Amino acid sequence: MKKISATALLTLCMSINLVAQKKLQKLHTSAVVNVTAKQLWKVIGEDYGAIANITPHLVSSKYIDSSKTMGSEGCERECKLNESGSKFIKEKMINYDPTNMSFTNIIYQIERLPLESSQAVYKVEAIDSVSCKIVLDMQYRTKPAFMGRLAKGKFRKMTKDIAIFAEHYIKTGDKITKKNYKKIKRDHKKKGLFP
Repeated sequence: MKKISATALLTLCMSINLVAQKKLQKLHTSAVVNVTAKQLWKVIGEDYGAIANITPHLVSSKYIDSSKTMGSEGCERECKLNESGSKFIKEKMINYDPTNMSFTNIIYQIERLPLESSQAVYKVEAIDSVSCKIVLDMQYRTKPAFMGRLAKGKFRKMTKDIAIFAEHYIKTGDKITKKNYKKIKRDHKKKGLFP
């Protein structure tokens, strides 16, 4: 049996550790929303199964357990990304804390997407009586791994988009769709509310 030198073993362990670190991406981002914290929490935390109302790239979303009507510890949702339902994600809400307006969202099943796993802590923080902030702390892995760094910018943009779309939905009641989301973003930009 061939002996492995201590240096070779250490190098191998460091290489494995480096690969593992490269795969796990971390992201902290936030965006201001010009509605009350309570209004945003209702859309983000309480209406957990209806996330498609504020996400234009989802065809639909629903609670997996049909008896659920609002967010709560352990509830799960399915989000479809295409009409056929062949692209979808299944997510679970844990650490649900309505008092502090936060929860952790875990994606536990992903079909036909380059995302391998994701865990994100969502928090709504009041700024004043007419505005709040959505804060996202996320850890994720992509497949292939090199896409992880590329995805970071998309996730940052997604948080800002959620702020824009949630605000629009709260103020108008209009669901965000593939047909109207670009105009909504342009209108917000013209008003100088978002970059």
